Amino acid sequence: NIVGKMQKPSKNALLIVAILASAPLIMEAYTRWSPSFSADMPAPKSSTKRLILLFHGSDGKDSPAILQLEQALKQKLSVSDAEVIRYVWSPWSDERLRASANGLYLGEKIGAHLASQNIREVHLIGHSAGAWLPDAVCASLRKYTSDPVKVRMTFLDPIGIKGFLDFDWGSQNFGGCADFAEAVINTNDNVPGTNAPLQQAFNIDVTELP
Repeated sequence: NIVGKMQKPSKNALLIVAILASAPLIMEAYTRWSPSFSADMPAPKSSTKRLILLFHGSDGKDSPAILQLEQALKQKLSVSDAEVIRYVWSPWSDERLRASANGLYLGEKIGAHLASQNIREVHLIGHSAGAWLPDAVCASLRKYTSDPVKVRMTFLDPIGIKGFLDFDWGSQNFGGCADFAEAVINTNDNVPGTNAPLQQAFNIDVTELP
């Protein structure tokens, strides 16, 4: 029966359909899983009580804007117990598909490390994919310290795509751990996951600025 043979799908066709159907799930699993890795931890001075940590985005460890921000913050510090550290988390930041998972994993490690320091106030600044570290640092810091630590967060054009499919995770959750959180955003960006105000932060919308 020629018609019957034409209508019956081949094993190869079924395999292709199965692969295409499972591809989003495979990508979701891949992007949400971060392999264990070791990284240098921030090393604040023993006298530091107030720490500012800068986290760059993907491929942004030498971003001129972040370097300028680091220098501007250092110049404005007027107390001896405060310190600014630009934390380089490349190459894990540069794995764009896994930047969220890597940032959450590394943030937890940094928070646990800072818990052993004599830090009383911490200001966490994350640019782009660097937005994945602050809440993880905060949650871990609160978990491992008995004395309260004041936590402020600043998000600069944060990208909040978690995994492969959840484009709204960042806008719903970034800043939730902080005592105070603020976000500088624009709503006409061509990068997905960066255009929505953060529900857990005070938002400064600069879309209309040059």
